[in-house]
Amino acid sequence: MTDLLSLQMRFDLPLNLAKILALLNENVVVTAEMIEQEHALAKHAKVALHRLRHRLEGTGIEIKSRRDVGYWLTKVGKDKLADQSLDHGDSEPAV
Repeated sequence: MTDLLSLQMRFDLPLNLAKILALLNENVVVTAEMIEQEHALAKHAKVALHRLRHRLEGTGIEIKSRRDVGYWLTKVGKDKLADQSLDHGDSEPAV
């Protein structure tokens, strides 16, 4: 399971968006119903995903979607999350 605190810190995300990102990372496809009702992470999945996409700009993590299917992370995005979870972020960023 993706560590929520590390997602929050690395991408400067509020808890609900970090949970959505973790949900996307753990599942092949995530539906709006899963976000809104099953996990109660947001009242409007479309708005939450828009905010998450905005916060992830420039990271190389891309969220794709298709009407009547749902939302998913690209393989590159999942790989980047996996690489970043290996780095525990214990060190300060280089200046």
